[in-house]
Parts: sequence; structure tokens; C-alpha cells
Amino acid sequence: MGMEYKLCFQYPNDALVNNALARMPERYQVQRSERGFEFRSADTTGSIPDAAAHVEKFGVYFCDNGGGREIMGIVIANLVSEFGAVTVADLE
Repeated sequence: MGMEYKLCFQYPNDALVNNALARMPERYQVQRSERGFEFRSADTTGSIPDAAAHVEKFGVYFCDNGGGREIMGIVIANLVSEFGAVTVADLE
């Protein structure tokens, strides 16, 4: 298990959050999973994604599996531009 975070913010519906999560630069591969999204850089070859995220009641659960720090920054920037303030809480 990676480093887990809660990204807390107010949002009107899950679809808008999912749209924000799916917007990533082309250097990252974004795959829809049964729970949410998996993110991989072009260099990632293993079965474990660099990061994963899904919508929760508080906002977004984000897991950095060792290669997701930059991905988390992009996700937070997308969420802030779409919904305003985002509070990051470490779940460890």
C-alpha cells in the first residue's frame, strides 16, 4: 500500500470530479478502474500504477504508490481550478 491522502473539497456531483481526475498531461496514462482512476507515467512498466484516485463523500481518496507525487500535484491543481479550495490530509 502506498501513501494515502484525503483531498477534501465541496463539489456538486461525482461526474464533475471524475472529469477533473481524467484531465492529465499526455505523458501520463489514465485508466478507468472499477473504483476510480489509475495513473501511470510513460516509464511505468509494472502492474501497479504510480497512483490511484476515486471520489468519496469528502472529495477524493488519492494513493501514491511511489511515483505519484507529480500526479497528485496535477490532480490538486485540476480540483482547485474546478472547485476552489482543497485541503490535503495524510491518512497514514
